[in-house]
Amino acid sequence: MIIRHILHDCFTVRQPGCGMVFDYWQERGGSDNREELPGWLDDMDASKPLYVFVSHSHKDHFNRRIFEFADRFPHVRYLLSRETMRRCRHITSPSSVYNGPKVDADKVIGFSDGDSWSDGNISVHAFGSTDTGVSFMAETDGRLIYHAGDNNAWLWLDESTAQEVAQARRAFTAILDDIGAWLEGRRIDVAFFPVDSRIGRGYYEGAREFVHRFDVGTFIPMHCGLGDPSEQRLRQHDATQFNLYANGDRGQYIALFGDTDAIQL
Repeated sequence: MIIRHILHDCFTVRQPGCGMVFDYWQERGGSDNREELPGWLDDMDASKPLYVFVSHSHKDHFNRRIFEFADRFPHVRYLLSRETMRRCRHITSPSSVYNGPKVDADKVIGFSDGDSWSDGNISVHAFGSTDTGVSFMAETDGRLIYHAGDNNAWLWLDESTAQEVAQARRAFTAILDDIGAWLEGRRIDVAFFPVDSRIGRGYYEGAREFVHRFDVGTFIPMHCGLGDPSEQRLRQHDATQFNLYANGDRGQYIALFGDTDAIQL
């Protein structure tokens, strides 16, 4: 398994049997070159299935340009939250007047909390999110990969009332309960999870609860790609203060924020 960070919440995963792209938004430096596909697609084998995940339709998680990937990857499948699907129905409708890239409807699979799908090569289960959309658990080649989307304990301790904080904690814990019931003690091999210090004090509490509750083999922080370069560097620094949230008894914690950062597991 080769994992590469693209920007913010976007990662690519290359497995022996397939490729995966999670929450593509834009390129580093804010570029969105309309003349060509992203260069990192060159690393993906077009003869293998490509699974493109979109946890929700916020602009820092979704770019309609993903539907252009179908021009190069004949075995592509788009795994989208239901609310994302509603926003791009025109892209899968042959009768729509939309002039941008379209894809066949049978290449698009929609997910709400609790939905599952498998094609024999990959199995996907959707869990809830404390924000919009869903979070994804994908299993392929015997490994479990969790991409949280915007599922996190968004506590905002410096701005919220005690009641709002308690409500946020309950919402997050309820989703973790669902994940735990589904896992039945299995290990999550890789977890991509938000560790975003924009929310202020206690920004790491969601990550801490996650890795202390579940057996996570490799934890990779994300959601650090907003703002100007200096703000991004600050968020990345904060996200890698692993001593604040890591489970010292198990797992490894890896930052993938560099321009060419990739790891092989």
